[in-house]
Amino acid sequence: MNNVKKSVKKSQIEMSYGMIFSIILIIVFIAVAIYVIAMFFGMQCSIKIGQFTKDLQKDVNNIWAADGGQEVTNSYTLCNKIEEVCFFNDAADQKGSYSVEDELFRENHNSGDNLCFYPKVNILCTKVSHLNLNSLTSNPYCLKVTNGAVKVTLKKSSREDSVKVS
Repeated sequence: MNNVKKSVKKSQIEMSYGMIFSIILIIVFIAVAIYVIAMFFGMQCSIKIGQFTKDLQKDVNNIWAADGGQEVTNSYTLCNKIEEVCFFNDAADQKGSYSVEDELFRENHNSGDNLCFYPKVNILCTKVSHLNLNSLTSNPYCLKVTNGAVKVTLKKSSREDSVKVS
């Protein structure tokens, strides 16, 4: 009878090690799943910024290539982390009420960048071709993002060779 009790205890101890190992594996799998989901949501903002930039460039190209004058106002979707979309002319001095944004953009942009996002996210500034930013009323010219959307008005007269933002 003594032998029976010892074998039962031994199998119970082996089972508990297996059970502990299984629990540790479950915790590791849950932690990895949470990390992957968090990374996905972090990338979501970068994806929306990329889509916004691509759509804006497409609209600018369409107006730029069109014969005659055109004015179009489009609404674009962005992530909620972004408060403002700013058009920035690095060749001109800062004017207007966006001095904090101007300082950030001047420190962190590449030469030729003319579109910036505030506050800073993964992508701070990028370039949109065929824009005329010389006639902006302020530099940077910032548009508020409301409920994850921003409205941008693009216009070009028949005598101009680039697109203006207003």
